[in-house]
Amino acid sequence: IVAECCHRPDMLSAVAATQPWWDALNVSLPATCLQMVVSATELAEISTLQTPNQVVAVCQTPMPALPATGWILFADQIRDPGNLGTLWRIADWFGIQAIATAPQTAELWQPKTIQATMGAFLRVPALSDITLEALLATRHMPVYAAVLNGQDLYGCIPPTTGIIAIGSESHGISDACLPLTTHPLTISGRGQAESLNAAVAAGIMCSWLTRF
Repeated sequence: IVAECCHRPDMLSAVAATQPWWDALNVSLPATCLQMVVSATELAEISTLQTPNQVVAVCQTPMPALPATGWILFADQIRDPGNLGTLWRIADWFGIQAIATAPQTAELWQPKTIQATMGAFLRVPALSDITLEALLATRHMPVYAAVLNGQDLYGCIPPTTGIIAIGSESHGISDACLPLTTHPLTISGRGQAESLNAAVAAGIMCSWLTRF
């Protein structure tokens, strides 16, 4: 991830790394970037990970630019940062143009979320703490939400633009978002499980809806 950050001089503010990582670095860092060679002990002290790698970077939060068309993945009260980061990564994989998060969702820019994105935060714009109502006020799009009792996902042939809303596994789509949903969709299954993990559901939804 840090190697990818090095190609974004507009975001990169500082890099601290052990000597082996510096020796393997094949990019020129911008002059405005603070560069520090540190020991493994020093790196462990500044890292938020229990087992840090060889490098830590400080990046500026980019200004989001939501698309006028295309797809937006909307995380509705996803409280686990690992799940949220995985949603961001899924959006990147399927070419979703942006991700947005509702209030009471995990923080976009906390380390656990960023780590789970596997670099997707560098490529997919993100907007945090916005209601679905406010999002629809600026982007007039259909809303496709994963619910338990909706239309069969595989019978839906959507347009090439819209909002894909994913709620938490335990609570689903929130009461604030459900009335704004134009297409409640259900992922049909054959087993006895009560529900799907939010990230798994997002992957299935994005895979089907973006193929048209």
